[in-house]
Amino acid sequence: MRPEGIKAAKASKNSGKGKAYGDYKSMWDLKMEDLAQKEKLSKLAILDTLLAKKEPLSESEEVVKNKLLAFYTQPSDSEDYGLRNSADSGNSSTEMNIMLDQAEIEAAQNQYPLQPEVEFGFPKECYCGREPLLATSYKRNDPGRRFYTCDNIDDGDCHVYKWWDVAVTEEIKALGTHYAQLSDRVDYLSFLSDDDTHMRKFKDLQFDLEQKLLRVERIGCDLARNTSRLFRIACVMVVVVVLIGIGLAAQPKERKKRIVIERNREEGHNHLWNDYFSENPTYSRSLFRQGFRMNKSLFQRIVNRLSTEIPYFQQSEDATGRSSLTPLQKCTAAIRQLAYGGAADTVDEYVRIGETTARKCLHNFAAAIITLFGDEYLRRPTPEDLERLLHIGEERGFPGMIGSIDCTMNDLNILDRSHVFDDVINGIALQVIFYVNGNPYHYAYYLADGIYPKWTTFIQSIRLPQTQKHSLFAQTQESVRKDVERAFGVLQARFAFVRNPSKLWDKEKIGNIMRACIILRNMIVEDERSSFSQFNKFEFQEREEVDTYFVNMPSNLGSTMDRRTSLRNKQAHEQLKNDLIENI
Repeated sequence: MRPEGIKAAKASKNSGKGKAYGDYKSMWDLKMEDLAQKEKLSKLAILDTLLAKKEPLSESEEVVKNKLLAFYTQPSDSEDYGLRNSADSGNSSTEMNIMLDQAEIEAAQNQYPLQPEVEFGFPKECYCGREPLLATSYKRNDPGRRFYTCDNIDDGDCHVYKWWDVAVTEEIKALGTHYAQLSDRVDYLSFLSDDDTHMRKFKDLQFDLEQKLLRVERIGCDLARNTSRLFRIACVMVVVVVLIGIGLAAQPKERKKRIVIERNREEGHNHLWNDYFSENPTYSRSLFRQGFRMNKSLFQRIVNRLSTEIPYFQQSEDATGRSSLTPLQKCTAAIRQLAYGGAADTVDEYVRIGETTARKCLHNFAAAIITLFGDEYLRRPTPEDLERLLHIGEERGFPGMIGSIDCTMNDLNILDRSHVFDDVINGIALQVIFYVNGNPYHYAYYLADGIYPKWTTFIQSIRLPQTQKHSLFAQTQESVRKDVERAFGVLQARFAFVRNPSKLWDKEKIGNIMRACIILRNMIVEDERSSFSQFNKFEFQEREEVDTYFVNMPSNLGSTMDRRTSLRNKQAHEQLKNDLIENI
């Protein structure tokens, strides 16, 4: 019977219709008998181990052995070892009791002998080598149930024993799996060309399916002859399902057509060219810079480099002879995503491409920018670059300063993972010597806010200045340090992709896009520097006053630990800060 549910069990318990006390008592007695039998077997195993031990026994082992021997030599009225007349025989030795216990264990094991495992589905051969036979069960639990057996079942060896309905179920499942595999192969061959080889394979598969169909029909006939009415109905339903699957597998499926959205990319290219790149464009240069975030000459330079050196941005033709997207359309799609925050649907108006293609253009554009322009616009400073930075820092009142540093997130965590000072610690960075208030220093520094540590490479402001000197230093330091804030603000305003939360999941792709934005920003600054430059870049090369700084080539003298210790010297930091206060 089907077991009752939780609610029914609670209801029967509350109504007093639960099990009687006698039922629980019988279950308890069976449990206690089982525990007693297990305890007896455990003691027997311990005694066997002690008797078989060849080495002298310890005192504790000797005590345990004597107790077990006394337990097995004493007669017990409550236990029956299978021999009723054992007391009359007079044989009460320990060996006889042990043999009786072992005989009881063997009898319990022989009561339910282990049945040999057979192969999946119908057994083809018995373990003795003969063909299995079908027999009918006459047991009280399974009357009339058919099973596989062998003629030599009484010889004491291992023979096959398996229920026939279980074998039928396994065989039908195996056939269903095979039909699914054959149907996949039929579908594949039906889509291929009509050459002789493929047609021959297709006919072979159809013949194989027909043979499987006949086999399932034979199984259904056997089911109809050898099973009861209810079980026969269930099995016939299974066979019908399998036959339907075979029929569907034999018929080749219609190939679904791919959904194609015609976006008229040729018209989109003409529209884009007439609006921005023709001799008389619709939009002026200022509107071009507003939409593309750079001058037209710089954008055309980027498009030309990518179209000649990157295969993805080279125009090609498909199988019908139709041209693909032009390099101008792909680069425009990438720039508009960077400028407007990565929304791929913002590029469809001019470029006429889908969202997936636009995202692919963005990733390829970022990788191409890093490959073609990264070595020039995202590199370590050369001696000339370092001299120019030192000159700018000295003109602004901070000799030895090469810039400002800041982070939009947790500064200390980012600093621990940063590679800014790896070259300095490893001894491969350019050596800098500068003088402040007559004292020499060997490490260039950055202006930073108060959260950064007090190293020789960081100069912070004074939080609560008490004197006029400290107030002037704090005001000057904070005004100069705003350069890094303005730089990042301009980067965010120029590329909304940097400002908005990223919709990408791949960290490597996000990193490539960030590097590409920085490279593009540096290219834009170089392209537009002449229009808003506040200094003459050759001015520092023509001055006649005495140099207060020197840039030398890297030197690997000293150890890494010495350079790391001097880089984090707090006393040198305080001395440099005091000299800068006096200098300002």
